[in-house]
Order: sequence, then structure tokens, then C-alpha cells
Amino acid sequence: MGKLRLAIVELAAEVSAELESFASRRKTAQALALRARIEAVIVQTLESLPDDATHWSLRGMARASGLSVSTVQRSWRAFGLQPHREGTFKLSTDPDFVDKVRDIVGLYVSPPAHAIVLCVDEKS
Repeated sequence: MGKLRLAIVELAAEVSAELESFASRRKTAQALALRARIEAVIVQTLESLPDDATHWSLRGMARASGLSVSTVQRSWRAFGLQPHREGTFKLSTDPDFVDKVRDIVGLYVSPPAHAIVLCVDEKS
């Protein structure tokens, strides 16, 4: 009975090692597949725009990529991406823009005597 029990223990150890190896290979394959999908999300974020918006949103990218919103959010955070923020300064298309800038800068450079210069930011 001792040899049979020893054989069963050895067989169980071999099966356990095989299962661990299989699980490890499966996890590695899943991780590589997820990494490829995240890379595709990053490329898509940087190189394209959605059809119905000016920039990608978390939910829109999650819908387009098939990943969860939290996965897209973690990926964007890891790469420092903020698609809602514009990276460049845009000048106004107002035809009187230059005159308005001159007026405002003139107030700051040489304010009238006994005057206060206030700034009001118009949100549009």
C-alpha cells in the first residue's frame, strides 16, 4: 500500500505542476492580449477622433475598444493622456480681437489715475 500511495502523491504533484504551468501560460497570453488592446487604445486616442465628437471620452473609447471604462481610464492616466484638454493655444476669430487686446493691455500697462482694472472671464 505504501508504494501505491507514493505513486499517487507523485502523480498528484506532476498534475499540480502541469496545471500551474497551464494557468501561468494562460495568464501570460491574456496579459499579452490585453496589452495589445491597450496599445491600440492609446494609438487610437492619439491618432484619431470619434465621428460624433471633438475628442475621445472615456465612455466613447470604452465603447469603441470593447474595454471597460476603468481600463481606459487607467491606461490614459498611465500615459498622461487627457483628450479633453487642448495642447495648443487658439486665437479668437473675432474680427475686433486685435483692438480688444490692445485696449486691455493698455489698461494694464498704463492704468488711468485712481482706477481699478478688473478682469472678468467669459465662459462660453
